[in-house]
Amino acid sequence: MPSPLALLDHRVIVAFHGCDQATADRVLVTGEPMKPSSNQWDWLAEGIYFWNQDPERAWAFAEEQHARGKVEKLSVIGAFIHLGRCFDLTRSAAKTSSFATSTARC
Repeated sequence: MPSPLALLDHRVIVAFHGCDQATADRVLVTGEPMKPSSNQWDWLAEGIYFWNQDPERAWAFAEEQHARGKVEKLSVIGAFIHLGRCFDLTRSAAKTSSFATSTARC
């Protein structure tokens, strides 16, 4: 069995979060933590969702939220994210399967 440390992903990615300008100001100016989404329809679970290397998609998400009346003034927050221990859906099926099996045994 691989060491649990072998399962760590040491990459740092640049990712983007679409939101309201007021949220961006609170996070970036005051250091207030972002609030996780906890809707029943969230994609993977409760959390804060970022678009990996895709500020345009984050902007499109903010536009979608604006159309729903949830965002007043559009904004995008960029972040450097250390992946750590994660389930990478961008890897091939063989690597993902191996990772999931190894993680399940830890």
